[in-house]
Amino acid sequence: MEKIFQIREYIQKEEWINAKTFIEENDLILSKDREILEMAGLIYFKLYHFNTAETMFNELVKTNPNDISYYIKLAEIYIAKKFYTKAIESIKKSLEIDKNNLHANKLLYDVQQKTNASFQTLKSQLEKIIKIEASEEVYFELCNLLYKNEKYEECVKVCGEILRRYRRGEIVQKTREIYNNAKKRAEAIKVKEEKQKIITEKINNLEKQEIKLPEELKPLEKFTGMEDIKKQVLQIYNMIKFEEKRKQQLGVKNTLNQGNHFIITGNPGTGKTTVAKALAEIFANIGLIKENKLIEADRKTLVGQHIGATEKNTQAKIEEALGGVLFIDEAYTLYRADSPRDFGKEAIEVLLSEMENRRGEFVVIVAGYKKEMDIFFESNPGLKGRFNYNIHIPDYTDEELVKIAEKFAYEKYYLISDGGKKALLEKINQERSEENFSNARLVRRLVEEAIQNFASRMINNSIDALNKEELIMLDTVDFNIERSKSPEEEIESALKELNDLIGLKEVKEQVESVINRMKVHQQRKEAGLKCIEPSLHMMFIGNPGTGKTTVAKIIGRIYKALGVLRRGDRFEECTRTDFVGNHVGETAIKTQKLIKSALGGILFIDEAYSLYQGDKDNFGKEAIDVLIKEMEDHRDNLMVIMAGYEKEMEMLLSSNTGFKSRINTTINFYDYSNEELIEIFKKMCISSDMTIDKKGLEALEEYIDNLPNRRKEGFGNGREVRNIFEKVVQAQNNRIAKELSENKVLSKEDLMKIEIEDILSI
Repeated sequence: MEKIFQIREYIQKEEWINAKTFIEENDLILSKDREILEMAGLIYFKLYHFNTAETMFNELVKTNPNDISYYIKLAEIYIAKKFYTKAIESIKKSLEIDKNNLHANKLLYDVQQKTNASFQTLKSQLEKIIKIEASEEVYFELCNLLYKNEKYEECVKVCGEILRRYRRGEIVQKTREIYNNAKKRAEAIKVKEEKQKIITEKINNLEKQEIKLPEELKPLEKFTGMEDIKKQVLQIYNMIKFEEKRKQQLGVKNTLNQGNHFIITGNPGTGKTTVAKALAEIFANIGLIKENKLIEADRKTLVGQHIGATEKNTQAKIEEALGGVLFIDEAYTLYRADSPRDFGKEAIEVLLSEMENRRGEFVVIVAGYKKEMDIFFESNPGLKGRFNYNIHIPDYTDEELVKIAEKFAYEKYYLISDGGKKALLEKINQERSEENFSNARLVRRLVEEAIQNFASRMINNSIDALNKEELIMLDTVDFNIERSKSPEEEIESALKELNDLIGLKEVKEQVESVINRMKVHQQRKEAGLKCIEPSLHMMFIGNPGTGKTTVAKIIGRIYKALGVLRRGDRFEECTRTDFVGNHVGETAIKTQKLIKSALGGILFIDEAYSLYQGDKDNFGKEAIDVLIKEMEDHRDNLMVIMAGYEKEMEMLLSSNTGFKSRINTTINFYDYSNEELIEIFKKMCISSDMTIDKKGLEALEEYIDNLPNRRKEGFGNGREVRNIFEKVVQAQNNRIAKELSENKVLSKEDLMKIEIEDILSI
């Protein structure tokens, strides 16, 4: 009994190492005594000897299978080891003994959080815990969960319950803050939904009034939107019907013998082939072609490998398509500008000849990406004149793509949670800034990847322990997006980072003004008011090391949260060498490639003035010409920030009048004061576990003030301080090394401290 009392005393005093030593010295580790084994298991758990603790509690479970506390302790061990499947099994066994055990239910919630369970699963578990024992902490956890998942109305109700039950304390104070924020956001969502409902009803009514399709054109009704197609096909239909009536009324021969050929442009995944098939069916319905027949062709089936083969292949496809539709996908591949002897040109010439000679006998539909198709039609002067109708299929809207994703998921017996939909949209918007955005194809790939991630996440769990909802619900984490901050939280976080920067008072004021302008602009757009789209491009003026790059990245984060830049987190930093090539034609290619890499985000051009090096700098002038054009073409999808010294940047702007009309925001970054540079140094010390006293700081300020370039253009500011800091640290290291070689005993504080002699020695 004395040994048990001694172990208890160690445990009460939390002297875990002494307790472990006592057990091992007295050979109690193999004891069969239940109480000793239980205390020993606890001691080894507290000392992170999880395997030993696990062995002891497994032994206790064997001899005491109905003791719920041992299953709970095993679950705690498995959680500590991150063996979550085993933890769930132990918790499940404990709940079989007592389903209302508070500790077991709290552990289950802990595991669910760690394994990224769905919002609904976490919510249900918290509600169960509250039924067992309502506590201020659990209510607040539920309140936070609802707020983070933007369930603001439910959050308001739970907050109200907390404020009704409890009157004072830190949790009550935090609850009041969440309550007020949730209430505002719930009201804002209601207002927004009502506005959107009214707008949607108006649009739907307008669409119903604008286009009423006759029976023969019903295949078009399955397409969402695509009003251009509907209008143009309706125009052809009306023309044909009019000619029929005119012929009957006047008794004249039908004079309608024109070719009807179509261009369809659009990004991948917009349904160009599907639309072409629907058009073939419609053309057959209205008598434009003899039968509902669509013959597909591409470069591979038309272009031969030797002289004469291309003409033969193309003629064969045309013969096959007579009376129907010849559909040529990716038609732009028939023309290769860099290969004048390519047989693709022959296919184009044969096609043009037959479209003229066999007018009215078949319909040609060519399809491809818009930019490439524009180049394709420039390849032959007579080509564009043969096509009467040009239809562009726009990219799907976010709402349409989410519906497509839900359909894809449902086909595989999955659903997508609200958080999952937001994560999906974030992924979509990251890709949307890319050229040739792949629409439905992208969505299918994202859903398939999410299902794979879901399987990998769930394979570590016991399927028997999962409910039906957990087995079918794709959540945020499955789309490789962490539970993200709300736009308001992201803006607040970014502004805090901006305001925490040392100095830069004027910069902060200017940035805040720019952001306010953009906030109001976005609100006006949402309200349906007329808006002049502001230019996003900026110019940063100032010496190096004044925080230009940091501020640019913060602006990007805020613009992304506002929905202004889809990829505000994309930041491409570059200089003249990234733009300018070494031979004719290379500069334009490099510049366009650079712009493409930054689309949706920020292109930050450091020392931008170096792009212009006088009238004889042809390559630099070419880069500027291409840059200005791309800045205009992508004005709503790209922010270009040009940084440099004031005089040099003025020269750059005067080199091309296009710059000034595209850049309407200039932010000046003034040099830091001595006091601000000292604050930057102190911040570096803190982040590097270094200290410096008042005398050292005074010596440092004198050193900085006497730097030869302190008041000249090009002074490095923050960068200069970084260089000084590294020199001081090296001097400190040299001093300490010498002291150690003299067998001097140094404390932790000695190893951290920068002495005045370290400053004076640099």
